[in-house]
Amino acid sequence: MLSALKENGKSLGTGTGRPLCELKSPFERWGLTQFFDKERLITYDEVVNAEEQMAREGVLLGLTKPHPFMFLKGALKKDYLTQKIVSGDYDKAILSKTLVVGDAGADMLSAQAGGMDFLAVLTGISGKAAKPYFEAHGATYILDSICDMIIDD
Repeated sequence: MLSALKENGKSLGTGTGRPLCELKSPFERWGLTQFFDKERLITYDEVVNAEEQMAREGVLLGLTKPHPFMFLKGALKKDYLTQKIVSGDYDKAILSKTLVVGDAGADMLSAQAGGMDFLAVLTGISGKAAKPYFEAHGATYILDSICDMIIDD
């Protein structure tokens, strides 16, 4: 699936509440690095750095999920200025081309707050029992597993 997405010109990233050191090891071990745009690998480290940067400027913000910062940063890439993301100064058209995939309610709320479509996968801690929650709260798509994703040209 990752190969098909990349071959179809899709740019893949992450938006995880885990630090980069916890992302790197499994990505390297499982050979996943080649499929992802390193400028779109957004981790808790970027969130903490952005919060600290904003605090130095006198703005105290919580940018963890369900705030959309993490997914906006991934859609816009790492070098996009935090201040512009926080102020909404970015091309909103890119968001219509962004699909956030996640297994938690906070993922969905973050994607929705950022104006992005959300694909819920029922692989999180609640498994298939989470389906009614995602349905009730407007997930764009719901799949049992990411493996059920079909890639069309």
